[in-house]
Amino acid sequence: MIINDKEYIKVRDAQVGETGWAYIKGDDIILDNDFKRIKRFSRLTLDDNRNIIDFKFIDEFDDEPDTRLDQLKSLVGCKVKAKAGEGEIIGVDDFSIRAEVKFGDEIKHWSLPTVLDHLI
Repeated sequence: MIINDKEYIKVRDAQVGETGWAYIKGDDIILDNDFKRIKRFSRLTLDDNRNIIDFKFIDEFDDEPDTRLDQLKSLVGCKVKAKAGEGEIIGVDDFSIRAEVKFGDEIKHWSLPTVLDHLI
C-alpha cells in the first residue's frame, strides 16, 4: 500500500504475536508502530513471510514527525463515498489518529488509508 509516496507493508513479530505496519525507506524497512518489544522507527530485518527476525533502533528516525494527524485534519469537510452512501469528514480523533466520518445520523471512525481510498 502506498501513502504519500511511502510504500507500507504489513509485518509481524512472531515472538509476541503482534502485527503492524512498516515502510520502505531506501534499502531499509522501518517500523511505523510501537510493539511491546520493538520501538517505532526501528530498522527491521524480515524473513520471506515478513516476520521480524532482527531489529535495531535508529535514533536518527526520531526526528521524523508523524504527519497523519495533520493530513487527516486537512481533509475535514471533504466528502467520501462508501457502501453506506456519501458522507463527510467532520473531525479527527487525536488519540486514535482516525477521522470521524458522518453518514446521515451515524458516525464512523476511519484511518487515513481508508479515508484516502474513499475520497470523492
